[in-house]
Amino acid sequence: MLALAGDLDTKETLDKVKKYFGGIPRQPAPKPAELVEPEKTGERRARLEDRLGPYIRLEMVYRIPEATNPDSRALSVAASILGSGENSRLYQALVKEKKTAVQVLCIEDGRAGPSTLRVVAYVRPGKEPADVETAITEEIAKLSADPVSDRELGLVRSSIKRAFPSSRENVLNTAITLADDAALFNDPNRINTESDKLLAVTAADIQKAAKTWLRSNNRVVVMTEPATRQSMSPAKPQN
Repeated sequence: MLALAGDLDTKETLDKVKKYFGGIPRQPAPKPAELVEPEKTGERRARLEDRLGPYIRLEMVYRIPEATNPDSRALSVAASILGSGENSRLYQALVKEKKTAVQVLCIEDGRAGPSTLRVVAYVRPGKEPADVETAITEEIAKLSADPVSDRELGLVRSSIKRAFPSSRENVLNTAITLADDAALFNDPNRINTESDKLLAVTAADIQKAAKTWLRSNNRVVVMTEPATRQSMSPAKPQN
């Protein structure tokens, strides 16, 4: 995959591409990767220890569809409303009001195949992880129960509009995005159209996507705890 970006002379550039790459014979297209996953039918849980972690980390991960699916775009907007910045729902609820977390964020990781929406919270010392999990679950349930407000949608749309030109300021990032969009989505023009599709997401779209994908039986919950002194001690040699 060759992607070129910047202030280029089209004819001169194409002549050089043909000169240096035109003699390379085309190879058979590789077999498409298998991107289908079986539907999740039950919540999964895991508990880990982190030798360097200062806080209990609670992570809730929902499996969502590929990035080109309209539901995935709706959930990308929902992730911003839930956990992007200090004005987000989760930050206000857990950090400001309940004071049960020191930090919380929500990230939609859109891919060519099955993707994820992740909520990550760092539990405040002395607080119960179960209370943090309950509060997060309640905030996610609100997305299914009630439409998000026009104000919240407006803030996210403003953020999308600000991010679009800044993402094109770096020529290397532009070239990488062009290559990724061509290789992963077979759509090099996606770089020009994806922001408009995100801006078109409505409150009804978010509510529908949340009901479909943000279910407890469609998630993995991982709690990572700081390692105790005892667990960090090397095992004593046996005689």
